[in-house]
Formats: sequence, C-alpha cells, structure tokens
Amino acid sequence: DYDERNPFVVCGISMKPIYKGTAAVTCPFCSASYFEKYAGKVCTVCQIAKIGAQVSGLLLYQNPK
Repeated sequence: DYDERNPFVVCGISMKPIYKGTAAVTCPFCSASYFEKYAGKVCTVCQIAKIGAQVSGLLLYQNPK
C-alpha cells in the first residue's frame, strides 16, 4: 500500500498509510491519525481519548485580582 511520492501519515491501529486527501480522524489528545472507521474507539497511542472526539482543548483562565 506504500507510494513514496504521495505524502501520508500512518494509521495508529492498522499501521497502513493514510494518504493526503483520504478522509481521516485524529485523537484530540495526542493528534495520532486513524482511518474514519476507527472513530469512537480509544486511541491506541495515548490510551486516553476517543478517536475523532470534538473537544475544546486545554482552556487557561487568568485569575482576576
């Protein structure tokens, strides 16, 4: 499945290349990439977040004095 001329990332579960332009989802915590069919499963890289989950991220607030 490898094409050296096409940019890609590796799927964290299947270990197959996800080529540029192919639909993919990421882990909101560690940004590992996965094929869309793995959305909703626990990330195999960080084992913390759900793959493809929509989150707001880390929010920092300054304490008013």
